[in-house]
Amino acid sequence: MKQNLLESIRSKFVYNLKSLLYGPFSLLRTFNVCMWHTGRCGSTVIEDLIKKDGRIDWGSEILESFSKNPPQKIIDNGDIKKQIYRKINKRQKLAAFRPFGFEMKLWHYKRLNIEFEDVFEILQKIGFNKNIILERKNYLRVVVSAKVAGATSQSHIKQGQERKFATIKLDVFDDRLHEVIKIHERFYQDLKENLPPGFLYICYEDDIETDPYKGYKKVIEYFGYKPKNISTQLRKTNPGRLSDIIVNYDDVDNYLANTPYHWMLNT
Repeated sequence: MKQNLLESIRSKFVYNLKSLLYGPFSLLRTFNVCMWHTGRCGSTVIEDLIKKDGRIDWGSEILESFSKNPPQKIIDNGDIKKQIYRKINKRQKLAAFRPFGFEMKLWHYKRLNIEFEDVFEILQKIGFNKNIILERKNYLRVVVSAKVAGATSQSHIKQGQERKFATIKLDVFDDRLHEVIKIHERFYQDLKENLPPGFLYICYEDDIETDPYKGYKKVIEYFGYKPKNISTQLRKTNPGRLSDIIVNYDDVDNYLANTPYHWMLNT
């Protein structure tokens, strides 16, 4: 226990020191980019390829753990926005002069009860000048993938790794499923309407699902670079039919029958 505590203190000290020392070099950085998405949409595949490319310092999901469990003192003091600013800015400084990017998920700020406008204002203040929208159009698949990952504790798999299988049940009796799908839909509508012109849009179904290199190529060319000959070992976590995964499939089928989302069951 004592050893772990000392290691944690040492790690935080080194992190803060590097941020302080490398920070001034950020003035030489050509761009900062935020990739917006909901999760369970191919983001880890794109992240893996960007990191293998090596020309961008990728910070991944900086706010993931903080958004799940923010300190009560910060909530009570109304310092959520300040803390978000600090966390992103501190990690950003570690990139020194290299281009920097990270991922902002819908739930990162939904959990913290702040709005898109608040987050975007923070990013503007610390020099973010590029944006990527990554969308998986089948929002039902996003929901199912998240539930299966929770049931199996297997968020991602690599080639050759055994895929765990789980069935899940979707609640269709209190309209929660419909509302969750609508939240995803509104998230992407807001992004497309409110992000400044010049953002990159990539789609899981078109740019990642069958050929992840296509998505990587779009991203890296958006950054102004020539793509490298690289590949990912990551594979789909839930390639099967939804009828084999959702135990109350017929209920969900009936529930979505007269909605714009019924097609999501059949892909």
